[in-house]
Amino acid sequence: MNGKIQALKPFGWAGLWLKIPSSFRLHHIEGDTQQGACTLADDHSPRLTLAWRRATRAKFDADRFVRGTLARAVGRRHRCEPTRFDHPVFDPLMGTGLTEEGEEHFAGFCPETRRAVRVTCHGGNTAEVGAWGSDTLIKSLIDQIPEKGQEWAFFSLRFRSPPRFEYDGAHLQVGDMSVQFSQPGRKRKPTLGLRFIYPAALALSRQDLEQWLREVLEKGKDPWDRPMGRVLFHGAPVVLHPCRTPLGRGFRADARPGRRFRLPLPGRRPVSRGSWILHDDGNDRLVIVSVSTSQETVEEIFEYVLEGMVHDGQTA
Repeated sequence: MNGKIQALKPFGWAGLWLKIPSSFRLHHIEGDTQQGACTLADDHSPRLTLAWRRATRAKFDADRFVRGTLARAVGRRHRCEPTRFDHPVFDPLMGTGLTEEGEEHFAGFCPETRRAVRVTCHGGNTAEVGAWGSDTLIKSLIDQIPEKGQEWAFFSLRFRSPPRFEYDGAHLQVGDMSVQFSQPGRKRKPTLGLRFIYPAALALSRQDLEQWLREVLEKGKDPWDRPMGRVLFHGAPVVLHPCRTPLGRGFRADARPGRRFRLPLPGRRPVSRGSWILHDDGNDRLVIVSVSTSQETVEEIFEYVLEGMVHDGQTA
C-alpha cells in the first residue's frame, strides 16, 4: 500500500470493536470472553493481533499490568517509557510507538468490563502501520459489555449478540464458521449458536436445507433436548416447519425435554430449543441458528439476532 491508508471496515469480535484496513481478514482465533486472542492477516502475512483477559482479582493494578505487558512485548533492548493515550473507554491505555521491526504495541484496561486488552500491529510497511495504528485503530477501539448486547463483524458478516450472552468459543474453517454464546451464572444456562456456511450453492449441491437441519439436530441430541412430538428414547421422524424471514426462506425444528424430564417443580420452566436454517440467497450463504432457553424466549432471541444481521454494511 506504500504508506497509503486503505479504505476501512468495522471488525467486532468477543466484545472488541474497531476499524481495520479492508484487506485484513480473520486468520486465527482462540479462547472465550474471559481470555482469548485473534489474529487478522492480509494476503501476505499476519497484520494485527488482539488479546484479552478478564481481571478476576478484586484489587487489580491496571497501570502496572499495562506497563509490564508493553515491556515484555518490546524486550529489554528497546524498553522505554510508553506513550499514554486519553481514551473514553480504556483507562489506562498506552503504546510503545513504532519499533525497529515495524511493529506497534498497545495495551489498556477497560474498567467497565474489567478486561485487559493487548493490541499488536505487525510489520510490513512502517509508514502504513503508523498511518492506521495509533491514529485510527486506537481511536475506534472499544470494549462492549455483554449486558447491553455486542456488535460482531468479521468477513462479510455482521450481527448483534443478545444482551447478557457471552462469547463461549468459535470454529473457523474454510466455508464454515460457527460462534457459540451462553448466559453465565445459571445452572442450565441459555445458549445460542450461530453457523454460517458459504457458498450456499455448493452446500446445497451436497444436500438440501432439510437435510442440513436434520444433521444439526442429530449432532446435538441430548435427553433434555428432543424434537417436539417425540417420546424420550423413541424415534419418530423430526418434524420440520417451513418458514420465511426477511433474510430468506428456511425451516424450523422445535424441541423440548422428553416427558420423563419435565418435572412439575414450582416456578421451573422447561428448557426448550429452537433450530432454524435459512437460505440467504442474496449473499449466497446458509445461516443456522440454535437457541436453547425457556419456552417463552426462544422466538425473541431468534428475532433479535436476525434483526441485527447485515452483509457488507447492508441490512439483511
